Amino acid sequence: MIGRVRRAPTDARLISTLVAVLVAGGLLLAPAATAAASTYHGHIKGVPGGRFDLRFSRIGGRLFLNAIEDANTPVDCDNGPTILEGNMQFPPTSESRVRRGAFDVRQDNGNGDFQHVAGELERRGKAVGTFKERITLGPPQGVCTTGKLEWVAKKL
Repeated sequence: MIGRVRRAPTDARLISTLVAVLVAGGLLLAPAATAAASTYHGHIKGVPGGRFDLRFSRIGGRLFLNAIEDANTPVDCDNGPTILEGNMQFPPTSESRVRRGAFDVRQDNGNGDFQHVAGELERRGKAVGTFKERITLGPPQGVCTTGKLEWVAKKL
Protein backbone atom coordinates (compact mmCIF):
# COMPACT_ATOMS: atom_id res chain seq x y z
CA MET A 1 0.00 0.00 0.00
CA ILE A 2 1.38 3.36 -0.99
CA GLY A 3 0.10 6.39 0.85
CA ARG A 4 1.14 9.79 2.10
CA VAL A 5 1.92 10.48 5.73
CA ARG A 6 2.76 13.77 7.37
CA ARG A 7 5.13 13.28 10.26
CA ALA A 8 3.75 14.29 13.62
CA PRO A 9 6.24 16.10 15.85
CA THR A 10 8.09 13.79 18.20
CA ASP A 11 9.14 14.84 21.67
CA ALA A 12 12.65 15.49 20.33
CA ARG A 13 11.28 17.68 17.53
CA LEU A 14 9.01 19.54 19.93
CA ILE A 15 11.93 20.20 22.25
CA SER A 16 14.12 21.25 19.30
CA THR A 17 11.38 23.57 18.07
CA LEU A 18 10.94 25.04 21.55
CA VAL A 19 14.69 25.59 21.87
CA ALA A 20 14.79 27.17 18.39
CA VAL A 21 11.90 29.48 19.27
CA LEU A 22 13.51 30.47 22.56
CA VAL A 23 16.86 31.05 20.87
CA ALA A 24 15.23 32.99 18.04
CA GLY A 25 13.33 35.08 20.57
CA GLY A 26 16.56 35.82 22.41
CA LEU A 27 18.26 36.74 19.16
CA LEU A 28 15.59 39.28 18.39
CA LEU A 29 16.78 41.17 21.43
CA ALA A 30 20.33 41.27 20.06
CA PRO A 31 20.11 41.91 16.30
CA ALA A 32 23.75 42.90 16.00
CA ALA A 33 24.75 39.27 16.63
CA THR A 34 22.79 37.90 13.66
CA ALA A 35 23.00 38.17 9.91
CA ALA A 36 20.66 37.27 7.08
CA ALA A 37 19.73 33.61 6.76
CA SER A 38 20.29 31.71 3.53
CA THR A 39 17.91 29.21 1.97
CA TYR A 40 18.75 26.36 -0.39
CA HIS A 41 16.01 24.80 -2.51
CA GLY A 42 16.57 21.32 -3.89
CA HIS A 43 15.38 17.80 -4.47
CA ILE A 44 16.07 14.20 -3.54
CA LYS A 45 18.00 12.49 -6.32
CA GLY A 46 16.03 9.90 -8.25
CA VAL A 47 12.71 10.84 -6.63
CA PRO A 48 10.28 12.58 -8.98
CA GLY A 49 8.65 15.41 -7.06
CA GLY A 50 10.99 14.90 -4.09
CA ARG A 51 11.77 18.24 -2.45
CA PHE A 52 14.59 18.97 0.00
CA ASP A 53 15.06 22.51 1.30
CA LEU A 54 17.59 23.76 3.85
CA ARG A 55 17.74 26.97 5.90
CA PHE A 56 20.92 28.34 7.42
CA SER A 57 21.46 31.23 9.82
CA ARG A 58 24.51 33.19 10.87
CA ILE A 59 24.83 33.82 14.60
CA GLY A 60 27.81 35.64 16.05
CA GLY A 61 29.69 35.20 12.78
CA ARG A 62 29.14 31.43 12.71
CA LEU A 63 26.93 29.56 10.25
CA PHE A 64 24.38 26.99 11.49
CA LEU A 65 21.93 24.63 9.82
CA ASN A 66 18.57 25.91 11.05
CA ALA A 67 16.02 23.59 9.47
CA ILE A 68 15.24 21.20 6.66
CA GLU A 69 11.97 20.57 4.90
CA ASP A 70 11.31 17.53 2.76
CA ALA A 71 8.37 16.36 0.66
CA ASN A 72 7.54 13.19 -1.29
CA THR A 73 10.24 11.32 0.61
CA PRO A 74 9.96 7.58 -0.06
CA VAL A 75 10.11 5.29 2.97
CA ASP A 76 9.84 1.56 3.56
CA CYS A 77 7.47 0.74 6.40
CA ASP A 78 6.51 -2.46 8.19
CA ASN A 79 3.27 -2.46 6.21
CA GLY A 80 4.76 -1.48 2.83
CA PRO A 81 6.09 1.67 1.19
CA THR A 82 4.67 5.12 1.73
CA ILE A 83 5.66 8.76 1.22
CA LEU A 84 6.51 11.25 3.98
CA GLU A 85 6.75 14.99 4.19
CA GLY A 86 7.74 17.19 7.07
CA ASN A 87 10.21 19.60 8.53
CA MET A 88 12.80 19.48 11.24
CA GLN A 89 14.36 22.35 13.13
CA PHE A 90 17.79 22.29 14.69
CA PRO A 91 18.93 24.48 17.59
CA PRO A 92 22.20 26.36 16.99
CA THR A 93 24.59 23.94 18.70
CA SER A 94 28.07 22.69 17.94
CA GLU A 95 26.45 19.78 16.07
CA SER A 96 24.44 22.00 13.71
CA ARG A 97 27.36 24.33 13.04
CA VAL A 98 28.76 24.46 9.53
CA ARG A 99 32.53 24.02 9.56
CA ARG A 100 34.65 24.53 6.45
CA GLY A 101 31.46 24.28 4.41
CA ALA A 102 30.38 20.92 5.86
CA PHE A 103 27.68 19.88 8.33
CA ASP A 104 26.56 16.60 9.89
CA VAL A 105 23.49 16.78 12.13
CA ARG A 106 21.73 13.90 13.85
CA GLN A 107 18.64 14.15 16.04
CA ASP A 108 17.70 11.11 18.10
CA ASN A 109 14.57 10.86 20.23
CA GLY A 110 16.01 8.08 22.42
CA ASN A 111 13.44 5.50 21.25
CA GLY A 112 15.30 4.40 18.13
CA ASP A 113 13.83 7.09 15.88
CA PHE A 114 16.31 9.53 14.32
CA GLN A 115 16.91 12.02 11.53
CA HIS A 116 20.36 12.46 10.04
CA VAL A 117 21.34 15.07 7.46
CA ALA A 118 24.87 15.69 6.25
CA GLY A 119 26.19 17.82 3.45
CA GLU A 120 28.62 20.29 1.98
CA LEU A 121 28.16 23.83 0.74
CA GLU A 122 29.96 24.02 -2.59
CA ARG A 123 30.93 26.85 -4.91
CA ARG A 124 28.38 28.85 -6.86
CA GLY A 125 25.66 28.36 -4.24
CA LYS A 126 25.32 24.59 -4.59
CA ALA A 127 24.87 22.14 -1.71
CA VAL A 128 24.95 18.34 -1.80
CA GLY A 129 24.53 15.66 0.83
CA THR A 130 22.62 12.75 2.30
CA PHE A 131 19.52 12.28 4.41
CA LYS A 132 18.45 9.27 6.45
CA GLU A 133 15.51 8.81 8.80
CA ARG A 134 13.86 6.17 10.95
CA ILE A 135 10.46 7.01 12.37
CA THR A 136 7.78 5.05 14.16
CA LEU A 137 4.34 5.88 12.82
CA GLY A 138 1.06 4.63 14.17
CA PRO A 139 -0.82 1.75 12.59
CA PRO A 140 -0.90 0.64 9.90
CA GLN A 141 2.58 1.87 8.81
CA GLY A 142 4.63 0.92 11.90
CA VAL A 143 8.39 1.57 11.71
CA CYS A 144 9.52 3.39 8.56
CA THR A 145 13.02 4.04 7.20
CA THR A 146 14.25 6.07 4.25
CA GLY A 147 17.56 4.38 3.72
CA LYS A 148 20.37 6.71 2.67
CA LEU A 149 18.98 9.29 0.22
CA GLU A 150 21.10 11.78 -1.72
CA TRP A 151 19.98 15.36 -2.18
CA VAL A 152 21.18 18.39 -4.09
CA ALA A 153 20.15 22.03 -3.57
CA LYS A 154 20.84 25.51 -4.94
CA LYS A 155 21.00 28.75 -2.95
CA LEU A 156 18.04 31.05 -3.58
